[in-house]
Amino acid sequence: MTRRWLSCGCANAICLFLALQPLAAAARHLASKEQSVVDGTAAVLSMDREDGTASRAVFVQTGSGERVQVLGSKQGPHAVLHTGMRVRVTGSWLDGAPAGGTQAAAAGAQLGLAPPRPAKADPASSRVQLLPSNPLIEREVSTLVIPVSAVTARGGACPGTSLPKFTAAQVRRAVLQEANRNGTTVGGIFNQCSYGKSRLTEANSLVAPLVKLPCTGTSNKVVWSFNRCEFTDFYGWADAVDEVLRAQGLVLEKYAHRVYLMPPTSTCTFVGVGMLGCDGSEPCRAWMGGEWWASPPAIAHQLFHNLYLGHASAAQPGGVDEYGDATSGMGFCCEGRCPNTPQAWQMGWLTLQQLDSSSLKPGQTVQLRLASQAVSSQTGARIDVSSWVAGVDPIFVGFRTAERGDKNMQWDAAGNVHIYTAAIANNYDARPSMWQASLAAGQSWSQPASGVVVRYRGMAGSSALVSVCRRGGAETAASCAAGVDWDCNGLAGGADPACTSKPSAR
Repeated sequence: MTRRWLSCGCANAICLFLALQPLAAAARHLASKEQSVVDGTAAVLSMDREDGTASRAVFVQTGSGERVQVLGSKQGPHAVLHTGMRVRVTGSWLDGAPAGGTQAAAAGAQLGLAPPRPAKADPASSRVQLLPSNPLIEREVSTLVIPVSAVTARGGACPGTSLPKFTAAQVRRAVLQEANRNGTTVGGIFNQCSYGKSRLTEANSLVAPLVKLPCTGTSNKVVWSFNRCEFTDFYGWADAVDEVLRAQGLVLEKYAHRVYLMPPTSTCTFVGVGMLGCDGSEPCRAWMGGEWWASPPAIAHQLFHNLYLGHASAAQPGGVDEYGDATSGMGFCCEGRCPNTPQAWQMGWLTLQQLDSSSLKPGQTVQLRLASQAVSSQTGARIDVSSWVAGVDPIFVGFRTAERGDKNMQWDAAGNVHIYTAAIANNYDARPSMWQASLAAGQSWSQPASGVVVRYRGMAGSSALVSVCRRGGAETAASCAAGVDWDCNGLAGGADPACTSKPSAR
């Protein structure tokens, strides 16, 4: 497979645009006079850096087997992109050769989506009916974990790298629950967070022997080096490792996921890189930095990327913290905790209660009894406020405690009801979730745009009692007489001071 690069020709601009129409209808935007059109399948790589920042790389695999990288494309309109989407890139190839000896091009890109994954549709309505639970994303999370060393002909570490810090036994204890029954492992994270539905076990996964690579090489006609940290080098390293393992007789196709444990290097300090979604069009890969071989949460984070999970972000004053959700393993690294409520629902692990305009009318309050997400797969709520106010993401409500897969959750997050918003619609929707609030008993959260008020009333045994109210407006004589909490302040009828001044309804 050969590779080329597309570089955005507009400085400080985002040159990828999402077109929500079939590929054949995608419009073209020319970046310069020499026009070229590339159709293919997107491969999206998400990099998590040690400094707490993130970046993405977008590749397009063409029907002829060519892999084209689109450079200069960061965040923004293409944030919904994931691996497997059909895309069209329009633009022109540039002269010159970047690192690796390949061509580059300047282009804008117009992206068209492949047909969506099936969802349950109501024949009498154009709206897609979202289910309390999604199909299970993956039952057997079969994973090949491959330690890699970069060595000279004499057997020493390549310049800019060092020899691995962890042994194969340490890696096994980090990955396989069977090798570390009482500790945190990747297998344990999947088993506990999925309630046993998605399994990574000694029976379906393997930690391979150490693979030694030279300092530089060529794979599929592309030069790679351990002196660089380009996304194309990641592909080159992985292709070279695969060649070695195939020569040793290992059947790589036996494993759904391949995790490459890369050597420590001064030029490429990252926590992990993972393909954002895997559709079978190419190997499903993730790469771990040299300091993170034995970190189960860090490895699980990249495997979750493979399974279409985006980052767990948090709303902050003045902006968004991409890793700010302390209740999700897709937030900051590296405390062991499960995906948050919308992400667990996305994976098909969680069955929750769905509320929309028909089940939550103006002035109506719905009472919920939420078990801890750590122990029950039948908990949580999704409030589809978009069914009565356009352009507002659904609200998710979950109760989190520090036990089982969430045993390392921060003390100030454990025992609280958490509010999230997320546009996530199905298993294959890689958009991020957004943590909004943490509620202790007696506290509430409101969303002015939808009029929804979520109130954590207290505990009943080990469950949280939560009310969800949709504001109808100010109290009226009729609402006071009916004992309806029309203004969603948690009080109704004579208990509401707003009603004491109202004349009785006749």
